[in-house]
Amino acid sequence: MNLLLRLSARHLRLNKKRSVITVIAIALSVAMVTAISGFIVSFQDLLYQDSVAREGLWHVRYFGLSEEIMARVGADPAFSSYERLEGEEGPEIRLLFAEIDRHIFERSEEICLKYGIDISQAQYNNNLLIALGIIPAGYYEPLYSFAAILLSLVAIASIMVIRNAFSISAAERSRQFGLLKSVGATGSQIRGAVLSEGFILAAFSIPVGILLGLLVQWVALSIANSIISTMNAIDFMASFRVRTSLPALLLAVGSALVTIFLAAFMPALRASKISAIEAIRQTGSIKMRSSDVRVLPLTGRLFGFEGILAAKTMKRSRGRYRTTVISLVVSVVLFVGVSSFGQMLMKASSMVYENYGSNLLVNIYGEDKALQDELAAELSAPGATFYPHRTLNASVLLDEDYMTPAGLEMFGGEVNSAVITSLPDGDFNSLCESLGLDSEDFIGGESPGAILINTSGTFIVRGRRHSFTPYSISAGQTLSINPGSSIHSYETTNGSHQIIYNDNASLTILAETDEIPVAVGIEFISNALNLIVPEATRAALMPENQSDVLRLAVMTSDANAFEARAKEHLASRLGENEFYIFNYEAMAENNRNIWLLVMIFVYGFIALLSLISVTNLVTTISTGIALRQREFAMLRSLGMTKRGINRTLSYESLICGFKAIALGVPLGIAVSFAMYHALDGAMSFEYIWPTQSVIISIAAVLALTLLTMRLASSRLRKGNISSAMQSEII
Repeated sequence: MNLLLRLSARHLRLNKKRSVITVIAIALSVAMVTAISGFIVSFQDLLYQDSVAREGLWHVRYFGLSEEIMARVGADPAFSSYERLEGEEGPEIRLLFAEIDRHIFERSEEICLKYGIDISQAQYNNNLLIALGIIPAGYYEPLYSFAAILLSLVAIASIMVIRNAFSISAAERSRQFGLLKSVGATGSQIRGAVLSEGFILAAFSIPVGILLGLLVQWVALSIANSIISTMNAIDFMASFRVRTSLPALLLAVGSALVTIFLAAFMPALRASKISAIEAIRQTGSIKMRSSDVRVLPLTGRLFGFEGILAAKTMKRSRGRYRTTVISLVVSVVLFVGVSSFGQMLMKASSMVYENYGSNLLVNIYGEDKALQDELAAELSAPGATFYPHRTLNASVLLDEDYMTPAGLEMFGGEVNSAVITSLPDGDFNSLCESLGLDSEDFIGGESPGAILINTSGTFIVRGRRHSFTPYSISAGQTLSINPGSSIHSYETTNGSHQIIYNDNASLTILAETDEIPVAVGIEFISNALNLIVPEATRAALMPENQSDVLRLAVMTSDANAFEARAKEHLASRLGENEFYIFNYEAMAENNRNIWLLVMIFVYGFIALLSLISVTNLVTTISTGIALRQREFAMLRSLGMTKRGINRTLSYESLICGFKAIALGVPLGIAVSFAMYHALDGAMSFEYIWPTQSVIISIAAVLALTLLTMRLASSRLRKGNISSAMQSEII
């Protein structure tokens, strides 16, 4: 076996180009596994750092305990360390479990029983436990699923590339194996010789792949940190660090060894079964019928003899080019599908807050309405338009009798929530005038009047924008609502009123509109009953123990500058928790940045996987041409010029490229369409055809195949016909 191992090492040294390409393919595979698993570990590390920075390092805390009980709990062997401090509920002890697994909750309950602690006196550091993987998180499952899909694609592409390399190597060494068999080598020794090539290559490529994966992880996380630092809505108290783990490294090494074994096993098995005579004579390399290489007469008319020869070669050597075509198909599918998906995400994020008529929302809390109005006036600035309003959430029950057929289909049969929005008197009077109503009709009475916004707005189902009339409610109809109020008084210009509302109140629909006012647009909820009332009515419905909120929908040319100025001014007049500013424009920008962050990782994955495909392409074409030197020498001896040979090779590359395009583009569009539907309600636009991605992929495939074929064929110009016909495969 030592002799066969030396022969394998010598064969790899003498075929340096293919060996280097195979090492690159294996290293890229290891790098991708290392990077993907490392991204997950780094993400968990980010959550861990953020949780510790916000809440401290502890797993469970017990509060309201005596000094004696705290001392006994802190000394319990279930915990590795503890900290005693004064908390909001009095003295408390925070502890770290000695053994961290999903049974810590059972152990904590045992501690409570052991020391007579009420279970309600135990609180867990949920965010930290989520980061440690103790508590399942909703985003971990899709994250792991996505990683599993990526790793599966990496494995499939890597197996195809490496298997192709070993198949070519086994074919080159077939005569050598025949000679070895003739002097007594067994089938298992021949299999070992082929497999040993793989493990020699693994010894060089796996360390390189791990280092490359860590480098890729560092670059990607550095970009991610710079993007996160610009996001106003994402307030991490930590940053990404390059982290990996022993299981992640073992996964990279193990997957590489398994991939190499699976890729080399079939070529090794095939080489071990060829008889010595057949291997020496090489008579089993081509076995086919004449019908297998029959081409259409039109091919000769369009492309001449070179085109016929190229078509016959492709038919004769299907196995040689099948892996190349499949690799290109995978690259095209991924590029078209994921590029289209990224385009959809960017489009969706840019449309989240469009058509609102405003780009900020300022909430001012408290019970002093005069102060709220004063602050609103102080915030006014040139170029900024304010739309003040107040809202009240209530419960309501509308069954199918109140719904249109479209409302029943889209809303699912009933509506149980209502948003009651009040506008200032001037704005409400203007709205009434536009509807031909008298605003005085809405004031007073046991069942005050309201305007129904009878439209769904933009209601999205299965990725489609729907706008319909949801309610079948006629003017004059009274609806029961539950604002949670009892007796409340309010004043109007006509004097003081007192309306008694028990658990349920009622509003009478005096009119309806299918236009959503700008102020209401921010608060509008598609599948809720949206009502507009005068300020006095909303004040009467407001529960006595609930503070009021003035909401200002603001439209300004510079949302960020207005937000900064408004924060500074309100902070100087109010407490920290007495106002809130939501910058919709900044949120839309943050959404775009988040998707950009995601797409950086995804495009990096595509780039690495495409590199694997390119190495496969280079290996197949260059080695295939090297193996055909005798064939080309014979054609040249019969009068075929170098130009004719180049044309033949160009036709072969075009056939290979067009096959990949014919399969990859439809599959890529299908994947893109499937991703579009998978977004379901997250989009409000029609399907975007990935025209640009398709054009780029077509150009890239044709350029790659032609360029690789030309570079590989340049070695045919070296040497003469005689030496080429006498050459032997090493």
